Amino acid sequence: MKKIFLPILLLILLTHCQTQKKKQDGLCIEPTAFNKVPGWESDDLRPAFLAFKKSCTAFKKQERSKRLGLSMSVGIWHDVCEVAEKVPYKDLKRVRSFFEKNFVPYKCHDKDKNDTGLYTGYYESALRGSLKPSEKHAYPLYKRPPDLTKKDKKYGQGSGSSFSPHHDREAIENGALKGKNLELLWVDCPVDAFFLHIQGSGRVLLEDGRYVRVGYDGANGHPYTAIGKILIERGEIPKKDMSMQAIRDWIKKNPEEGRKLMLKNPSYVFFRFLEQEGAIGAQGVSVSPGRSLAVDRQYIPYGVPVWLDTEHPENDVKIQRLLIAQDTGGAIKGPLRGDVFWGFSDIATKVAGTMKEKGRTYLLLPKRVSFAGCHGG
Repeated sequence: MKKIFLPILLLILLTHCQTQKKKQDGLCIEPTAFNKVPGWESDDLRPAFLAFKKSCTAFKKQERSKRLGLSMSVGIWHDVCEVAEKVPYKDLKRVRSFFEKNFVPYKCHDKDKNDTGLYTGYYESALRGSLKPSEKHAYPLYKRPPDLTKKDKKYGQGSGSSFSPHHDREAIENGALKGKNLELLWVDCPVDAFFLHIQGSGRVLLEDGRYVRVGYDGANGHPYTAIGKILIERGEIPKKDMSMQAIRDWIKKNPEEGRKLMLKNPSYVFFRFLEQEGAIGAQGVSVSPGRSLAVDRQYIPYGVPVWLDTEHPENDVKIQRLLIAQDTGGAIKGPLRGDVFWGFSDIATKVAGTMKEKGRTYLLLPKRVSFAGCHGG
């Protein structure tokens, strides 16, 4: 979405290093067995299988020789995807057999042997807007400027840092792009627009009752700053009470200070209209509610199945399920960091807005190659 990426929640809350005593500098993985993956037998793997097949469509567009992270080439995914094509997704037994016969689970930790990371959530935003500016709809979403250039193609367009620095948020809010015919549309709330930048994609309800989808199309190359962290440091909101809604409530009660606070995040996202159904992730495929994960691509390539073992933010139920790495985000940094996509609904917004859980992950990697060791960093 990052495209959505991108980016991504609770991106606004904490920097990636808050759960670590020092910077993580690599992803280390060790092979294990499926019967040692917590909750493996209880998950209905069919939704994750459908999400994985979406990633296969992206792999098929790439040359077999293209190199990915974890010392892999695209070719190995072509082979696995060919097997997936023959598996009926409704047959849970065959879907489970597909993963168990073609993959090996690898337990993840960093170079300090820490296996616990931070896992947050994001959602598809809902806004109200117009294709023409008015007194009511006065806040533009901008298209990507033609002079915005990529400085590093390694991590793809899902990473805001892959673009050379352009105007920062404050300059753009003060009119740096006015008069350049870059307005995509206008929305009625600057706070909604700000959070759309974090989510990376959303639906905009137009005045005629139509919905249009907008998605990430680049970023200004400036680093992401978590305004939730700023509020915690100022003592405005206790860390234990921090959530997306808490930030929204604070800005609503302090509109002028809220405007200044949002300017503290210099990162700015540009958008385009989306024709596909569903929000589009950085891999270029639509992300699946509860089954797509935003990751740091420096450590985990797109398309890799990831088993997540964490807590649900709204109840005492464990989240133990298979997701597919299909997105990234400005605040998703480090080998043990992830952002779960929850979809488009009031419930998705609530769950994503409160999720900030410690958890552990396992990567499912193709069986015929050994990936053990430390990677990235």
